[in-house]
Amino acid sequence: MILDGKRKNNMKNEIIKMLTSRLWYLYVHSDGVELSDYGGFIPDISDIDRMIAHLKRMKKTGQQAINEHNAKQAKIWKVELPSPPEYTHYKKKGFIYFIEKDGYIKIGRTSQNVEERMNSLSNNHPNEVPIKLIHSIPTEDVLEAEKAFHHYFASKRIKGEWFQLTKKDIDCVKEIEKV
Repeated sequence: MILDGKRKNNMKNEIIKMLTSRLWYLYVHSDGVELSDYGGFIPDISDIDRMIAHLKRMKKTGQQAINEHNAKQAKIWKVELPSPPEYTHYKKKGFIYFIEKDGYIKIGRTSQNVEERMNSLSNNHPNEVPIKLIHSIPTEDVLEAEKAFHHYFASKRIKGEWFQLTKKDIDCVKEIEKV
């Protein structure tokens, strides 16, 4: 089977677009607050409208819920929770991995060596069907990269991090060397 080169490029471009176009930062400084990406670009009006709606929903949850969420995230990422307004996105290098088990594909992340992660997954269930590493992709930001792949394949999600990907999907993924 010949893989359509256009489809490979489209998937890779969509993943890269998700990684680069959805990450906006609020910079707090003496003159006020600035919203932009790393390059200093400002979001378009539709992005701003979505952000405002999201911020309003967050505000309705209350400060205690926000504090609990942030404490939980700090624990997951094993970082010290900074005091507001110093919150920032913590980038963590690592790998996105695609493993196969029983015909399903798990899209996961690890900041450790992929082989170590595979061993830990295999050791958790020694009597079950073995898992097979399909592909791994190094990244500078494992959290955002995993979110992007999960979002891209959302229509193929079976449960949690398990997806029903086609051979074409897998072949496209294998073409991606780094995100």
